[in-house]
Amino acid sequence: MAEQVFKKIMVPTVLLLLVLYLLPDFFLKVPVCLFFLLTGVTLSFVLSYYEETHS
Repeated sequence: MAEQVFKKIMVPTVLLLLVLYLLPDFFLKVPVCLFFLLTGVTLSFVLSYYEETHS
């Protein structure tokens, strides 16, 4: 169970860090960070709402 959670969290984090490392400009990195942050927050709210309503 812990290995699945670790893989579920670490793989996207590593991919995001690689994408941010490869982006050339600081002003390009900021919108990408905000996009990933807002997407993650939105998905977490949607998944928690789905789990509450379908349990």
